[in-house]
Amino acid sequence: MPFEASTGGTEQCREPTVEELRRELAEARRREAATAEVLRVISTSATNAHTVFATIVRSAVTLCNGLFSGLFQFDGKLVHLVAQHNWSPEALEEAHRIFPAPPNRIIAARAILKGTVVHIPDVELDPDRHQHSLPRAIGWRSGLFVPMLRDGAPIGVIVVTRPQPGQFSNSEIELLKTFADQAVIAIENTRLFEEVQTRTRELTERTQELTETLEYQTATSEVLSVVSLSQTNVQAVFETIARSAARRCSALNCFVYRFDGKLVHFAAADRLSEGEEGVRSMYPLPPGRASAATRAILNGAVEEIPDVELDTDYQHLAGAEEEGYHSIVAVPMLKDGRTVGAIAVSRSQAGRNATD
Repeated sequence: MPFEASTGGTEQCREPTVEELRRELAEARRREAATAEVLRVISTSATNAHTVFATIVRSAVTLCNGLFSGLFQFDGKLVHLVAQHNWSPEALEEAHRIFPAPPNRIIAARAILKGTVVHIPDVELDPDRHQHSLPRAIGWRSGLFVPMLRDGAPIGVIVVTRPQPGQFSNSEIELLKTFADQAVIAIENTRLFEEVQTRTRELTERTQELTETLEYQTATSEVLSVVSLSQTNVQAVFETIARSAARRCSALNCFVYRFDGKLVHFAAADRLSEGEEGVRSMYPLPPGRASAATRAILNGAVEEIPDVELDTDYQHLAGAEEEGYHSIVAVPMLKDGRTVGAIAVSRSQAGRNATD
């Protein structure tokens, strides 16, 4: 189709040569392969956007005929360098000195501030000389800066630069826009994944809280039910308390003791492997350091023994060995501020906080 030339004459549109078509086809295939690689990494790296960023900056510098590239994220206040390609140790040292930085302090952030592509054919002709320490450290003269936009708001910028001055082509600009869009996808995927993980953790914690509350209410209801039906049978109440406490605390054993003001008496137990006689025969005892229960009654406070074998005051090692427990904690039973007994639970493993 003829068109008007600058001389006023007409010329025929030249058909592309076979070699030109081959080059265009090869270039299109390279771009498709690079895009496919980035999308593949995005699909397999939902929890790691930095893996995607590394692939993007490597592909962008190759397909845009650059030598250096970088990817920056913007958190609304500061710009952070999150990926780079082909930067020297000196350039990285300068970057670590600068970042994170407010967007008005660096050339790369102009695309963030404007929300549009920034094209610098020669940075040495740029008027903002105070921003040139990083370009000189990297060694670039011409640069292409494309903002990463999410719902129209800039969240970062992707950069490709060259050591020589010159223009980037329209096709290179469009390609870098594609890479910017892919970076946004990676960021959004990571954000959504983290939100789902957070929500899942919250639901798990809430479910655990509800389960524990239900277990506590069930145990309390069981004890109160026995109390209401066994007003003349205190032993049945003690046995129910021991059974409920052992289950609720996932304990190896549970022991219930009563205190008459002078001596500590064995009242009930749950999950004893050899029966109660060996443990019962140790009592009554005065409050003291002999066991976790006698200590709780003596002090009117929770007493924990992380490892009975290492506690020089503990006098029930034979019973501990027979039952197989190493740690034990005891809680006093109080009425009107006065200690009337204690409940103790044990576990097979040693260690502080081994019991609930």
